[in-house]
Amino acid sequence: MNFIAALPDEIKTKANVDTTRVLGYGYSGGGFFLTQFTCRFGGIFKAISINAGGGPDEEQMGYGQHPNGCYRCPGGPVATIVTHGAADGEVEPGSGEFTHACYATFNGCSASLSATTPAPCQQHDGCPADKPVKWCLIPGQGHGPWAESMKEAWAFFIALP
Repeated sequence: MNFIAALPDEIKTKANVDTTRVLGYGYSGGGFFLTQFTCRFGGIFKAISINAGGGPDEEQMGYGQHPNGCYRCPGGPVATIVTHGAADGEVEPGSGEFTHACYATFNGCSASLSATTPAPCQQHDGCPADKPVKWCLIPGQGHGPWAESMKEAWAFFIALP
């Protein structure tokens, strides 16, 4: 994780990189890694997309928990989109549900959701404009990446202020 945390600044020594606009996209194990990473390290990613993954599960770090079971992550808030297949037989859809609920908690959003595009996606109400949380539970989708996940992640990312 320390390697990933140092990577943007290292790349910046060799290329013109705006380290305020680093984005993360993780699928399955990569999604779990990304939630763990953003829980521990703040200020690296402007926004993340978690797909068929879950977390953060920081029991081993000894972080306290919110009443809803989400850890008190020192990494702070980050704009987040979570997609998960409703028919995922490898990573339970409840894992994605936990993830979006936790990022809503971290970001200071309401637990309530409102419909957004594309259907069946929903967005948490009351989020700061720069830290929205979007949840897409895809009917009939198994563990594989949702065909629209990259397109929707990019649309989510570029809509941020």
